[in-house]
Amino acid sequence: MKETRGRPSDYTPELLQKAREYIDGGWADAGKAIPSVAGLAVHLGKRRETLHVWAKESGKEQFSNMLEEMLAKQEDILLNAGLLNEHNPTITKLVLSKHGYSDRVETKNEHDVADPMKELLAHVATNGRRVGD
Repeated sequence: MKETRGRPSDYTPELLQKAREYIDGGWADAGKAIPSVAGLAVHLGKRRETLHVWAKESGKEQFSNMLEEMLAKQEDILLNAGLLNEHNPTITKLVLSKHGYSDRVETKNEHDVADPMKELLAHVATNGRRVGD
């Protein structure tokens, strides 16, 4: 007979069903603006850390897929509600940053002056002598 160590896992078909209910609209029925890992943790009576561990464990791919689905719903809701100005813009921006969105603007300078040696070599190649000769 196989000996089990520690407490038995709370990861059960009933827990998966309860998670599915939250993802399929239970979050809205509970008065939440968006589905979230924190909301799912509260709904299941588990720690957020436990949910993240389950999402990475072998044999718990169904839960991992549900969690990914929930995060995709969260992103979609936030993106659309943000564009329609239906959610607080600051909070929307903050949460969307967790999905890879950014308001950072990258600019590229046409002149590369970061390398003084490059400038010196270009000058020597053009003039045939070193600066100061």
